[in-house]
Amino acid sequence: MFKKTILVGIDGGRDVYQVASLVSKLCEKYEVHVLMDHAARRYVSSRTFQMLSNNPVLTHVDEELLARVDAMVVVPSNEKIIHRIASKKGRDVVSSSFLLCNKPKIIVPVITQDLKDTIASLKKNDMYVVWDGNKEGSMADIEDVECVIEYALHLDKPLYNKCVLISAGCIQEKIDDVTYLSPSHSQMGVILAKAAKALGASVTLIYDPAMCKVPYGIVGICVRTREEMEKMMTLFSVEQDIVIHAANVCRYVPISHFKEKDGEFSLEVEQGKDILLSLGLIKEEGQLLCGLALEDEDNRMILSKGCDLVIQQRNDHVVVLSHGEELVLPVMSLERSAYTIFYKLISIERR
Repeated sequence: MFKKTILVGIDGGRDVYQVASLVSKLCEKYEVHVLMDHAARRYVSSRTFQMLSNNPVLTHVDEELLARVDAMVVVPSNEKIIHRIASKKGRDVVSSSFLLCNKPKIIVPVITQDLKDTIASLKKNDMYVVWDGNKEGSMADIEDVECVIEYALHLDKPLYNKCVLISAGCIQEKIDDVTYLSPSHSQMGVILAKAAKALGASVTLIYDPAMCKVPYGIVGICVRTREEMEKMMTLFSVEQDIVIHAANVCRYVPISHFKEKDGEFSLEVEQGKDILLSLGLIKEEGQLLCGLALEDEDNRMILSKGCDLVIQQRNDHVVVLSHGEELVLPVMSLERSAYTIFYKLISIERR
């Protein structure tokens, strides 16, 4: 599969130092070309971005490259360049290239009070604007920029107008004030949420704030206990098209404190309530339910709880199990696996 190509236009400003981290992360998934104006080169040497992107840094408008890129992002966007883009008057290499580009365009502004109306007008012109409303005076987090780029690159939105509910992280069981039973932590729920958003869905994430960060553009509901997660998953599962329980919840609940005898400790536990089974019992007609199985769990048993699909992470690959069919995904990133899982769910829905 060919990598998509991203053109990163770097404008001047104190936040230009953060762009190096963005370019480095983007290079893990995309072919990245960097375009720098004179102001940006005063802050950071073009050699830095040449080494990160493994491509020569552009200092002029390259119409041939603009014709083949899949998206262009301008970061950080200061007041001057935003007004030039809004007025469609390119007076520097970055704004001129941005206006000439006919592919998805993303702006990462350093927002000030005076820019809010201008930014609103750019959004109406089908430009993607990445901004954290709580961080006036600085650019958005790198992870948020990545999410919007991913969304912009997926021109087909097979999950458009679909509602997806996902649980993520892990839920511990408290033994005492400082001791917990804890399952293994998995980022699969967050990765699935990002993929669902990129494919056009309206996504709600039920998560443990100590273990996860809510991706940009996704509604987050934080929980800390098994009871809270079951309550929120049950409550929000109403009228959802797809429900995915991807959080790792501790299987056992302590029913007594540690007991010490002759230097040895013992703890009584009982099996906790099964959230996935509860979701299967209230599943609505036409709704798809998906569960995450641990490596030592019986996938068939998970399916018997009303699931349409089971995801099982193994050491180097992911197994997707549907009724009568087992799909072993080749070694690939969890991000790519997430998209494969959603396309599989879409194919089940269309049967």
